[in-house]
Amino acid sequence: MKQRPFWVLKGKTAVLALIAMAVVVSFLPEKAADRWGLFEPRSLGTLFVAFGAIQVIGSFLVQRFGRRRGRILSGAMGGLVSSTAYVTRAARQSRLHPEQSLSRAAGAVAANLGMILEAGVLLFIVDSRLGARMLPVLVAMGLGSLTWLYILRRVPSQEPEGRDVEIELSLRTQLILTLLIGGLILLTGVGKVWLGSSGAMLLTAVSSLFEVHGTLVANGELFRAGALSLERTHLLLMLGLMMANVSKVVLAGFLGSRAFLGWMAAVMATVSGLALLVYSLG
Repeated sequence: MKQRPFWVLKGKTAVLALIAMAVVVSFLPEKAADRWGLFEPRSLGTLFVAFGAIQVIGSFLVQRFGRRRGRILSGAMGGLVSSTAYVTRAARQSRLHPEQSLSRAAGAVAANLGMILEAGVLLFIVDSRLGARMLPVLVAMGLGSLTWLYILRRVPSQEPEGRDVEIELSLRTQLILTLLIGGLILLTGVGKVWLGSSGAMLLTAVSSLFEVHGTLVANGELFRAGALSLERTHLLLMLGLMMANVSKVVLAGFLGSRAFLGWMAAVMATVSGLALLVYSLG
């Protein structure tokens, strides 16, 4: 019998370990540990816990509802935390297990839906004018994602629709993904220090590759403070959403299987095309 790697936790042990991580992270300092404001211990810790939560909750939902429905549900929940984090893990799993590419892609589309929903809520909270202005674009993106989710659900899959999945937490996967995304966010912060406030367009584009919600809120707050006009903010928000879509295809290309990349490229092309069409008409 093959011995399980020490970094893979199963069942109740995985759940308890995740809870312990969340408790530890809650005690980490919120403020940056350096004078440039680049290294934020709690933000990095939260990202680490988020990757673990996606694994544990995802395996539980698959166990409860089956592989295809379970991954769609876990994707929708993962999108509320970080759609980028979910797509990163889904892509990696699709390469390790190519037969899962279809269900992983469906989960990634559901994560995109969760991201779109949360983006709309956040924009209305920041400023109702921004929320109203972006609503048609977000609705178009949501409808495009829903259409593809329906298509992916109808495509026959080679993967068995079983529930024989044990709750699992891979600490190694959790660490690798955290270092990957956290490192990219850190590089973005370095660019921000060098460019200053004059690089709003570039910073929005680069930041949205890894975390679109923070970018949307940051630009929204600048608008509310009077530092940006409504038209300028609208453009920056659109740029952020488009770059977030690009990042998902890039992650699929670097980390995912060929089938996963194909599905993600088709989905994001549709969603981005609809968003740009609505934006050009508005």
